[in-house]
Amino acid sequence: MTKSLHRRRRSKGQSGAKAINPSRPHVLVDHRGKLRGAVGVSELLAEHGVTTPLGRLLSKQRTPDLRKVISESRAGVPSSWTLPISKTPERALTFKVIAQSGGAVLQLQRLSVGPPRSRPLSYEIVATERGFGGLLAVYNDGQRLPTRGVRCHEQFNGSDAPCAGCPAQALPVNGSGATGVLWSQDMPQWIVHARWISRTKALMVCVPLEEAQVSRVVRGRIERVVRAARLSAREAGVLDLLFLGRGLDQIAAVLGITPRTVRFHVGNILAKIGADSRADLVRMLL
Repeated sequence: MTKSLHRRRRSKGQSGAKAINPSRPHVLVDHRGKLRGAVGVSELLAEHGVTTPLGRLLSKQRTPDLRKVISESRAGVPSSWTLPISKTPERALTFKVIAQSGGAVLQLQRLSVGPPRSRPLSYEIVATERGFGGLLAVYNDGQRLPTRGVRCHEQFNGSDAPCAGCPAQALPVNGSGATGVLWSQDMPQWIVHARWISRTKALMVCVPLEEAQVSRVVRGRIERVVRAARLSAREAGVLDLLFLGRGLDQIAAVLGITPRTVRFHVGNILAKIGADSRADLVRMLL
């Protein structure tokens, strides 16, 4: 059934067909959200111990939410839809919804298997240039949960491109690891350590830092940097907010200045401290 649906979609030349990545797990549904076929999703659920059939999971969730999302996609609105796979809220599949004639393709974007974002996180990725970031497994309470079809930056940061400053992009060939500081959508920053576990795979160990932790760990270092670099009071305030992961607009709102002025202060801070970027600045302070 699945192959015939794909052939029919190509023959009709649907405008959304080019957006579909056939190598990524996906689900085919009709205009009501009823299952018509699937590639790779049922197998993925089975690997994670989900015994409820995919069709039953869809039937529990599809009305009216999925129908609405399909209509939005048909109208040209970028749309996504989340399917819970257990009673635990953080276990869910997130799909990109691509409207097609008579229904839609739900292309897997993210597999959420826990743990909550406030806890340390470990996972395995493809660390070579070809396929970089391909998510191979996530460790949850010591259990290795295989995954596939998504990349780590899509799964954990909702980004189409690798995270800036990702240590896996700078792993030395001698087998030693690398450490970096990353920002995500849900946490101000992550301390991330990457190390090779094979010729093509890396293990990523991430520890999230909340604002209170950041203040305790680095407050003294920030004060020493402020004195050594002779930062002004305004620059020191901008530095504090930068380190807490605030964007330019957020800093501007907190300090009552324009984003352009914030950008000016950030440039001065980097020049005085000798850092090349915000991520480099955080690494120096840690």
